[in-house]
Amino acid sequence: MNTMLQQLSSYYAMVRNGHFEQVANRPNGFEHIGESFFPDSNIPRGIATDRSWKSLSGVDPRWRRHLPPEYASEEINRLFCQGTLKPIVFTDVDFALIDRDAQGHIDQYVVDRATLESLGFIAQYYDELQNPEIHLSEIKGSASSDRCIEIGQDLFHACLQDLVQNSKALIPVSFATTFAQLTNKKPGELTDEDFKAVLTKVEDAFYELIINPLSNHFSNGGIKHSRDAQAGQNRMKLIYTTIAAFSHSQIQDPKEMLRHRSFSEFNADEHLYPGVRDFLQSASGSGLEVVAITRGNQFPFMQGSGSGIDDLFDRVHSTLIASRRREEGQDPLYPDKKIRSYSLEIDHMATEDKARIMFSETLRMFSRKGVDFSSPEKMLAGIATYLDHCIFITDSDLEAWGTCPTICVLALRSPTYKAIDEMFGDIESISNPIAIINPLDREDPLLGLNSKDVFHSFSPKNPALGKIISDMATGADLQNIYSANAARGIAQ
Repeated sequence: MNTMLQQLSSYYAMVRNGHFEQVANRPNGFEHIGESFFPDSNIPRGIATDRSWKSLSGVDPRWRRHLPPEYASEEINRLFCQGTLKPIVFTDVDFALIDRDAQGHIDQYVVDRATLESLGFIAQYYDELQNPEIHLSEIKGSASSDRCIEIGQDLFHACLQDLVQNSKALIPVSFATTFAQLTNKKPGELTDEDFKAVLTKVEDAFYELIINPLSNHFSNGGIKHSRDAQAGQNRMKLIYTTIAAFSHSQIQDPKEMLRHRSFSEFNADEHLYPGVRDFLQSASGSGLEVVAITRGNQFPFMQGSGSGIDDLFDRVHSTLIASRRREEGQDPLYPDKKIRSYSLEIDHMATEDKARIMFSETLRMFSRKGVDFSSPEKMLAGIATYLDHCIFITDSDLEAWGTCPTICVLALRSPTYKAIDEMFGDIESISNPIAIINPLDREDPLLGLNSKDVFHSFSPKNPALGKIISDMATGADLQNIYSANAARGIAQ
């Protein structure tokens, strides 16, 4: 607790003294890539310095457990009443706002090329693949094909047993008989054809059949995984290393190697969920800032892609992949650059970091409005009071749910009510979610809400969604359930 308060005080003092100056980033400074890079990397200095929130390491997703029962800040409430202070709309991007996932295209690339040998190869040489000092030829030269296949069979067998116990809903009815037959096979009897059949049929196959088995293999489950299958720093390292290994270690034809272009092939008019643009523009028109916080690696290349997405946000905090082992003369951020995650300095973002970013944005807002606090404890109460009036739009970032009221978009990895309760059940916190949007009509858990309460688009023309924006603009309480079924669209 003392460490977090000390960090907050120091951080806020530096912000108020002009440190950590942010570029007007649309998105996050990526549009002005200069010649100045950190030594032995292609991380531009300006982008790395935008990551000042990394210093708030004492802030974790369960920070509200440090709050007293009565933590309201009179100063912050007064500024809301005066209209001096406005909340922020925080939002994730992939699957939260867009009906296709840039990362999903990369995941599918791996799935389409996955074999039991390649799965075993990553498991056997994971540490070597992350070491930029070891050349690929050395790793591949020492690999035993038979041993890689054997490890892959063991991982696949364990995964099948896990799917039987925990994920029956992921198995299509038409595939149930074949799947049952596969689960009765011994590890050494499983073939690449079996692996490919399950990869083709199981939803979210990249995570269920590749990342989860590898995660369990390396740490006996120690690399955290939940329905948000991309959560956590170790998790992200595992994902990027796996992608790179498939792209560079297992593919013989250089033309087949994965390239960054896939990350930027968005078209806002085609891919945004219905009403997203209107909702975010309505928020901006009401004086609210819209800040995107996404692990999506497409954002370094969005500015020149003509996607029409980056203009929706005042700021974007995003992962940046940067290579240390690059070809001479190659543009460090050229969109066609091949992915080399095992040899990268990854300025990555874990889900846990999103709370730190929201803290940083809050303190920057306070600095702009000249807010002062007499003690670190009152500063924390002020942050909590401010964030009570903000929203976070996400499909799966469970770790961020304890920070501010959440609008949940039902997607592949939306958390369960049980998962939310396990993480935040012992904390006197805000109620979540305040609304659910189900643009693809998924049959997912409704987190305690009635199906009639669920919205099917983001359109602010729906009075209840419009009321979320108007309530935020006036600094009103957001501790309601905003229901699609509410009489005359008024929140219940």
